Amino acid sequence: MGEPVKVMSTFGSIYGHRPEVALRLKGIPYELLLEDLPNNKSELLLTCNPVHKLVPVLLHGDRSICESLIIVEYIDEAFKGPPLLPAEPYERATARFWAQFIDQKFARPFWMSICMADGDKEEEEEDFLKEAKANLLLLEGQLKGEEVLWRRHH
Repeated sequence: MGEPVKVMSTFGSIYGHRPEVALRLKGIPYELLLEDLPNNKSELLLTCNPVHKLVPVLLHGDRSICESLIIVEYIDEAFKGPPLLPAEPYERATARFWAQFIDQKFARPFWMSICMADGDKEEEEEDFLKEAKANLLLLEGQLKGEEVLWRRHH
């Protein structure tokens, strides 16, 4: 058996689920360590992610890896099993682009709308929802093969 694998996350974190999905796809057993965020961060979390002090964090033996997309790439490279990212560089870059797109253009605005003060919420929330819907349409077009933003030039 290899080094122990643990995932530090919190209930309902879309970012925290990425490492879990990647580990399951690779068939790697792991222990889930749930954090009570945002007000009760464990000493382990503060030690393993001293820069951002956020989840997810992957613990692999005595190493810690932070940031969900970086964790997924680490899992893909460090563990045997089916590849998570395409082997071809263009396809791999495209997958990374869309993962960042989801974070920056959908997930981040969604969470910002939830965290806003009540007085600012209604108009800003409506703007965030409009932006999120437009961005999901772009993603949907890409998934349907319309290659909205990325095109091969022949």
